[in-house]
Amino acid sequence: MRMRRKAPWALLAVGCFVPGFLVAEELNLVPRPVHLERLSGWFSFAPGEAAVVLGARASAEDSFACELLREEVQADLGQTLPLGRGRREVYLVLPARDGEFAEVCAAERALPDSQLGDQGYLLVVRPRRVVVAANSSTGLFYGVQTLRQLLRGNAEGNRIPCVRIRDYPALRYRGQQDDLSRGPVRTKEFLKQEIRRLAELKLNLTTYYTEHVFRTQSHPEFAPPGGSLSPEEIAELAEYARRYHVELVGNFQSFGHFRNILKHPKFERLGESDWVLSPALEESYVLLADVLREVAQAYPGPFFNVNCDETWGLGTGASRALVEEKGLARVYAEHLNWLRDQLARYGKRMMMWGDVALSHPEIISLLQRDVIMLSWGYDPRASFVDAIRPFRQMGFEVFVCPGVSCWNRLFPDFQTARVNIRNYVRDGVAEGASGMLNTAWYDEGEGFFSANWYGIAYGAEQAWNPTPSEDPTFARRFSAAVYGDRENRIGQAVELLSSLHHQGPPEGLWTRVFWKPLLAAKGARHVLDVSSWAQTEEAVLRVVRTLQDAPVRHYAEDVNFIRFAAERVAAIPRMRRAVLSAASEYRKACLARPRSEEGSVHLHAAASAVAQARQQLFDLRQRYVALWLAENRVWWLENNLAKFDAALEELRQVEDWLLRAAWDWEKGQSIPAPRDIRLEVEELSGDFFRSWLLCGAFRNPRATGGQAPGLRENCGGLDIDYLEPVGGECQARPNPGDVVKLPDGTVLAWQAAEFPSAAIDLRGRFADREYVSAYAYCELQLPRSLSASILLGSNDDVRVYVNGALVHENRRSRSLTVDEDVIPVQLSPGTNRILVKVGQCGGAWGFSFRILGLGVKNQGHRYFPANLE
Repeated sequence: MRMRRKAPWALLAVGCFVPGFLVAEELNLVPRPVHLERLSGWFSFAPGEAAVVLGARASAEDSFACELLREEVQADLGQTLPLGRGRREVYLVLPARDGEFAEVCAAERALPDSQLGDQGYLLVVRPRRVVVAANSSTGLFYGVQTLRQLLRGNAEGNRIPCVRIRDYPALRYRGQQDDLSRGPVRTKEFLKQEIRRLAELKLNLTTYYTEHVFRTQSHPEFAPPGGSLSPEEIAELAEYARRYHVELVGNFQSFGHFRNILKHPKFERLGESDWVLSPALEESYVLLADVLREVAQAYPGPFFNVNCDETWGLGTGASRALVEEKGLARVYAEHLNWLRDQLARYGKRMMMWGDVALSHPEIISLLQRDVIMLSWGYDPRASFVDAIRPFRQMGFEVFVCPGVSCWNRLFPDFQTARVNIRNYVRDGVAEGASGMLNTAWYDEGEGFFSANWYGIAYGAEQAWNPTPSEDPTFARRFSAAVYGDRENRIGQAVELLSSLHHQGPPEGLWTRVFWKPLLAAKGARHVLDVSSWAQTEEAVLRVVRTLQDAPVRHYAEDVNFIRFAAERVAAIPRMRRAVLSAASEYRKACLARPRSEEGSVHLHAAASAVAQARQQLFDLRQRYVALWLAENRVWWLENNLAKFDAALEELRQVEDWLLRAAWDWEKGQSIPAPRDIRLEVEELSGDFFRSWLLCGAFRNPRATGGQAPGLRENCGGLDIDYLEPVGGECQARPNPGDVVKLPDGTVLAWQAAEFPSAAIDLRGRFADREYVSAYAYCELQLPRSLSASILLGSNDDVRVYVNGALVHENRRSRSLTVDEDVIPVQLSPGTNRILVKVGQCGGAWGFSFRILGLGVKNQGHRYFPANLE
């Protein structure tokens, strides 16, 4: 049963208690306790005076919790805490079992009641004694974790403040998922450290997202050598986790995301595409039965996640006839029910991601009711009720599954993660969810788990004691309670670095931005943005200075990962600036007199600038290797190093060309044009267009099963002219208030919109946000014709019309990368009509638009050049 209680802010209204998050003189504790009362005085762990007391019938679990406390005293105070009696005593008690301590517990009002359940505890700190009391060993363990944080983050010398805490969780299950299938595969020792740290935050579940990194005896072919977990390792980790009251949840992707197995020759014929396993083939179920028998039995716990999300392409291959006969919903549900029955043989209760069922609601009624639905979403929306309620109304147990927003990023976007986690958990508690599974993904295969602890701790706090709004104290409490950093250096650095996702360069802090080419393609022109990174460089310097000599007493290795992320961000403009300097010096050399000293100086300066960029990249590569090996097995590292090495080799080639050019110059020979040695590079300029007329959202026809990433042509509406009732896309010239009336009677109006940043956020403008399209329109007045380049980014597919002509189309579903598409156009004197059509499949939705080198000013959606005569 889920532990039910009113939200603490609701209880405040009727005066039941003062919740922990409103305590004036707040202690550094994460999660924040439900009820905390400061008492007068301090408890001293003075050498030779304090001791810890266990009951005669204490269990092995209680003794283990006691040892963790003693280790904490040693680490934080540098002294031992003996077992036995002392002048000052710490009691670790289950009053229902340890009758000899009933009088002590009664005196301190530390008698647990039923509301605490089996995970809650009471903690009373008085000048002469400390009592941790609970109904079970689990509750006692969590009380000890809070006592450890009192030592780590709140001690004054060798004493801790007196306090009375009554604490219990909002959600019975509180977990964290680590992705081990898209690159990083952790070492066993690092996974053990993860478990220890999750337990300190009172998280009680963890799971390893698994596509192919489990070594089975029946089908050993698909597991990467050196990059997979064995049944023996899983058994060892599960047993280790149980000591810390953490359940290791079984995991194996069993429908979509099957590419890593289907790419093996033995299994490739089992796919609908290279993405999804076909439910029409008997061999598919033979494979799954074999694998699930081994994987399920390797995990001793009761839960098992079969995933089965994003089944793009279902019904497009061998199962086409089956889907046409039964419908996609029934085919999907029958596959899931088969999985459920297979797992029941091994005593497992099935978990599954809920996205496909939400997209096809008829699936929900076809599933067995003992399935646990994992409702997921990672955006900072105001409400997640629509992603939870359909399952709860049908009687399903639900876990809410937010994320730490680390994937595809140089550093996690904790600003987005905080809103996502807080709102998802809030709605989950209100709708009767029983658990939270916070997620970390590594789609690009590069990220580090150690950079995520702020988001993991925030998720742990919300699942234990949800708060109604943003909390400015969290960073300080996190720094002290996790790291022993009473100066909040870690929290400040993390929040500042993370804020650059929203206050930094228009390109964002995406991993792909780091890998944007520094050099032009041979024979082509290339632009690099440096100027918009100035404030980011300043912020990164502050991050590095903040971390310098930070007073971190626990998990100091995390500082290296935060600092590396900051330095990687800072390297982007520095390396770009070096290449721009090289290009400038080379152009000067090309204009110098033959064989002149001036030309030679410019050529050597160009070579030196390229060498500088190469050295910066090489230094980052070396540090990346060290950090990778601190967390992960060697497997997959070579894939990430290949990116570094390819970029280093390109810079080395240009450096060689420049040195050869300097040699030829001194001999009186001609040197190549900049475009012939990839140095036709100039600094990007041009203002973003931020004011538009918008019209939407137009609902796209939706394919039955969708397609796999890279195969999905578009979001369903790119080829449909929704403006046909008013003359069509090519004739569009709307004014504010003009309307488009669709055949079904829907009326959509053109509305003016202005945006504060480069990204035109369409998701925030329209209620319909999945499988839809929208239009954006503006006009540009020019005094003369102009050959120009439009710089465009979009999420998802996009078309661009200029003066009625289709000048660009990108049919891919993708994330927004500012300036990703370069579109050559011929603009006319007078009014130029610009229409952008952007499709939306799901998730984020928007675009960016500017014209290379063109400064603009505007009146609403009408633009005028600021630097063109």
